[in-house]
Amino acid sequence: MKKIIYQVLFLLFIPFLSFSQEPAKLLTSTKFNNGEPIPEAKTSIDWEKLSMSNQPVFMKKIIEGNEYYFYNWYAIKDIRGVIDNNFMVPDQYMLQIWNAYSPLPIEPIGIISEQGYFTKVSDQQYFWTTSEYFEKSKYESAVSVSISRSNTGEAELKQAYKQEGLLVLEIQVEKFGEAVKKASLLLGQQNKTNYIETKEKKTITQTINSENVSSNEVILPIQKNTSSSYNSIKIGNQIWMTENLNVDRFRNGDLIPEAKTADEWEKAGIDGKPAWCYYNNNSTIGAKYGKLYNWFAVSDPRGLAPIGWHLPSDQEWINLKNHLVVDPGKKMKSTSDWNGNGNGNNESGFAGKPAGYRHKNGMFYLIGDYGYWWSFSEYDENNSWNLDLHYNHSFTNRNYNNKSQGFSVRCIKD
Repeated sequence: MKKIIYQVLFLLFIPFLSFSQEPAKLLTSTKFNNGEPIPEAKTSIDWEKLSMSNQPVFMKKIIEGNEYYFYNWYAIKDIRGVIDNNFMVPDQYMLQIWNAYSPLPIEPIGIISEQGYFTKVSDQQYFWTTSEYFEKSKYESAVSVSISRSNTGEAELKQAYKQEGLLVLEIQVEKFGEAVKKASLLLGQQNKTNYIETKEKKTITQTINSENVSSNEVILPIQKNTSSSYNSIKIGNQIWMTENLNVDRFRNGDLIPEAKTADEWEKAGIDGKPAWCYYNNNSTIGAKYGKLYNWFAVSDPRGLAPIGWHLPSDQEWINLKNHLVVDPGKKMKSTSDWNGNGNGNNESGFAGKPAGYRHKNGMFYLIGDYGYWWSFSEYDENNSWNLDLHYNHSFTNRNYNNKSQGFSVRCIKD
C-alpha cells in the first residue's frame, strides 16, 4: 500500500457508523447483478491466482465474531455490477462528500495483500473507491481511502494495488443527494446542485467546487442513461428493453466518444477504445434504431447499461431464444421496417429492428436487412458473441464478431 502525495482533512463528528442500517453499508455481495457468482478465494493461493491475473475475487473473513467481505478492485469495477440500483460505490470525491455528511467508520479491521494474506491493522481502515490512480509501476493501482482512528479527524487518499483486498462502502443514491447539499454547506460553499427527478431516484447533474475538499473539480455523475426512459417487456423469466440503447454517456456520467468519420471509428477499434455512432452518421435514425456501439463501449467498466440493467451474456441470449422455441426470430422481429417480406409478428414484444451495422473499417451495411446485438461475453481476445436477426428467415443466429464492429445494444433487467 503506497501513500499518495496529497492528504485531505475530513469533518468527523461521530464514532463507528452502524452498517446494519441504511443509508450506507459494507458490501457483502457474493454474486454479480446478472446472477453469476463472484469468484471466492478461500485460500491465499486462490486469491493470488485470481487477483494477480486481474480477475474479480472476494474473500470472507470472520473477525471477532463478525463477517467481513474483502474485494479486489476488479470486482467492484466489473461490468456485471455488484450492487443494486439503489446504492453506489463512491469514487474518491464522492467519498469525501459523504464523509462530511456522515463520517466513515474508523474501527480497524484489515486488508488482504496481493498474495492473499490477511493483515490486521491497528489504527486505520481502508476502503476502495472506483477511482484509478495513474502511475507507471509494477502493478496497476487505484485510489483507496484510509480513515485513521489514532488521529481522529484525518483521512488520507492512498494508492492501493488493484490486486489487494479492501472493504467496500456502498451508499444509498438518494441519501447521497442529501449529502451533497449538506456537505456543500458544511464546507462553506454555495449549494450549486440541481436534481433531475426520475421514477427511482434523484440524479446529480452539476458540480460542486471546493478548495477545502480538493484542488480538483469534483465531478458528480450525470445519469443520462436512466432506466426510466426505456420501455420493457417480460419474456419468460427475463425482462428486456423493447428498444435499442441510445445513450451517449457511461453510467458514471463520462461521455462516450462519438466516431463520425470512418478513420475515427477504425482508430477506436485499433486502440481498443469505446465509440458510438448513428447509422450513416444520421441522427434522425437514432430515434428509431438507437446508436451503434463497438464492444469496447459494451465492456467498459464505467458501465454502458443504465442503473438496474446490464448487457446480456451469451447464455442470456440463448435462454431467450430457447424460451420462444419455434420461429424465435419471427417472434422477436418488429412488425415493420424489415425489407422484402421480412417483418416479424413481434409475438414476444422484443420489437427487434433491422439497424444494420458498422464494419470495423468504418463503412455502414445492411440497414433494413439485418439486426445485430452485442453480448458482453467474449469468444476470444479479438471477438465477442452476438445475436442477429435476418430479413429472410424466422430463426436467430448466434455468431461471434470482431470487437471493433458497431452493433446495436439491448439491455436486460438485473
